[in-house]
Amino acid sequence: MDDQTVCHVATCAEPRSYRGGEYLWRQGEAADALYLVLEGEINLEIHLPHLGPLMIDRIGAGEALGWSWQVSPYSWKLDARALTAARAIALRGESLRAMSEQNHTLGYELLKRLTPLISRRLDAARMRLLHLEPVASK
Repeated sequence: MDDQTVCHVATCAEPRSYRGGEYLWRQGEAADALYLVLEGEINLEIHLPHLGPLMIDRIGAGEALGWSWQVSPYSWKLDARALTAARAIALRGESLRAMSEQNHTLGYELLKRLTPLISRRLDAARMRLLHLEPVASK
């Protein structure tokens, strides 16, 4: 992205910090941001009845996290939990959507960068779920 676009996107950025064990968000909550992880490790987890949380993917420094802010009804599909102390930049989803509507080039650039992330996370979820043992019926 050009410098002007990066500066425009930066206007919706907020620093966020998390303690180890703290949730960034929980499944079903309003998906409000795209996170750029600066340091620490974050697990994406899904809660499975009778089995508890299942780790889907682990995200570290330099990676992006969260794409549900792009898809209505804008709610998180997984839990995100910091494994260690973590710092991130949160880009407000509502602002990014509005910017993308006004500047379709920006919207396309965001989509090009997020599509591989979405694909990787779906692949990770599929692989984790394939390795689950069936729960015995009573």
